[in-house]
Amino acid sequence: MLYNCRLGQALTSGNLAQSATTEHAAQESHVIDWKEAKVVDTHPHYHQRCALESWHIRSETNTMNRDDGNLPQAYNSLLNYPHTSH
Repeated sequence: MLYNCRLGQALTSGNLAQSATTEHAAQESHVIDWKEAKVVDTHPHYHQRCALESWHIRSETNTMNRDDGNLPQAYNSLLNYPHTSH
């Protein structure tokens, strides 16, 4: 519910145009289907939400994010980050 509300606000205010996702879409000529977008994870507390976001960013090998999050480096070995071939 909150995701839908914030997405709607971003679409109508123009803030979405500044996101890494829309920047990627423009550079790669991709069309984003915003109606099919899904929330990967949630948490009611801001700092834990930021940690979860960083965890998910670092656990993916190919992201559209502009940075690798603010998760402490101590977690890198748990995530195999930076990603290496096995």
